[in-house]
Parts: sequence; structure tokens; C-alpha cells
Amino acid sequence: MFDDIVILHAGEVAYHGPANDLAKHFEQLGFPCPANFNPGDHVMFLMQKEPAEKIKQVKGSWGSSKHYREMCSKLQLLNDSRDLGAQTTENRTVEKPGFWRQLSVLTAREVRGTLRNKGILGARLGMSVFLSVLYGWLFANSARNGDNPQSGKCLPGEFEPGACTGDFQAHFGTLVSMSIMSMMGSAQPVLLQFPAERPVFLREYAAQQYGVVPYFISKTMVEMPVVLVSSLLSFVITYWLMGS
Repeated sequence: MFDDIVILHAGEVAYHGPANDLAKHFEQLGFPCPANFNPGDHVMFLMQKEPAEKIKQVKGSWGSSKHYREMCSKLQLLNDSRDLGAQTTENRTVEKPGFWRQLSVLTAREVRGTLRNKGILGARLGMSVFLSVLYGWLFANSARNGDNPQSGKCLPGEFEPGACTGDFQAHFGTLVSMSIMSMMGSAQPVLLQFPAERPVFLREYAAQQYGVVPYFISKTMVEMPVVLVSSLLSFVITYWLMGS
């Protein structure tokens, strides 16, 4: 079922040509293939059993065969066409896309990549909900205690700085914790994404397909709506748990 065959011995070509001419070629060299015998097996057994002098003659006869001359002619045509193609490429100038073209293409690619990875997108939003519920439970009613009419120590009419210290610290700790949660929740997915995209970016940047600035701007533009939705979810959940 093979169309073309290459037979090597000690790194040198013993035959290279159509499979149908294999038996005929070795028959002309004085090694006829027996009836009902696989020509490929016949040649392999021949190269293993014959002495080195005979094998050397077989490989030398290949250099003077018509198949060798046809192969040399094809190689010469390929080399000539390759040289002509190289000259044509040298004379042709390739225009590099502009900044806005790079930015539009990269932004469209980032949007498609974000929408296709529905599992990652859902995990990010789900993690925001989970962390918001957790922080809201830890700091439940922390922003409401100072406004409790029963205490009356932080109200405008009966304000006492010393008595409001604990409430102020609770407020401050709540805001700091929420800020850290929002910052880490927004930065960590992006930081984990860059190592996976680094080989692709280096390959495309080396090919001068786009620059660093439009690449990072496109990622920022696509990342901002995702961060906005995550922040809104966190705000809606924690606002009612911690105290309005």
C-alpha cells in the first residue's frame, strides 16, 4: 500500500523510488525477488545477509539509476522556486498594523476568550459571592451598632468620642477587610492567567503582530466589566449583612 519507498543502510540510500519498481530495480542488480514473496522483506533480508562489498555495489548503483536522476531534477526545481520565492519576499514590504487596529483585534479576542470560558467566569462570580457571605457573617451588624438608639453614644445629639471608639474600630476593620477582599479577588485571577498566556504572547510579540501597550490595554478593558460585576455582587451582599 506504499507509493514511495526509501531503503537505508548505514545511513546511506540503497533505493528511493516507486514501490512498484523496487523488485525490478534489484532484479537488474542480480537479486531477483522470489515468487509470492514480499519485495520489501526480500530487500531487507538481502541487506542483512549480503557481504559489505555487495551492499556497497547496491548503494553505488542507486547513484546511477534513473530514479536518482529524477530526484535530483525535482530537487533542483524546488531550490530554484525557493530562491525565486525568497527574492519576491525580500522585494515585498509588509505593513505592520496600527495601534488602534491592534487594540480592536486584541479586545475582540479577549472578549471571545472570556465568554467562552464560562466555567472560569462562573467560578469567579461564585467566589465573590462566597467571600462576601463569609465576610458579611464575620462582620455582621458591625456598621449598625453605632447607630443603635439604645446605646445613644454615637448619635449626633449624644456623641461621646470615647464610647464610640469600639464602633469606629469595627467600621474601620470592616472597610479594610472589604478592600483587601476586593483587591485580591480582582487581582488574583489575572495574575494566575498571565503564566498560561505567556508563551503565546512571547511568540506573537516576537512575530511583531502587536505591541505590549495594546495587549495590556485590551486585557484591562475586558477585565473591568468583570471586576465591576463582582464588586457589585459583593456590595449588595455585604451591605445588608454588615449594616446599612
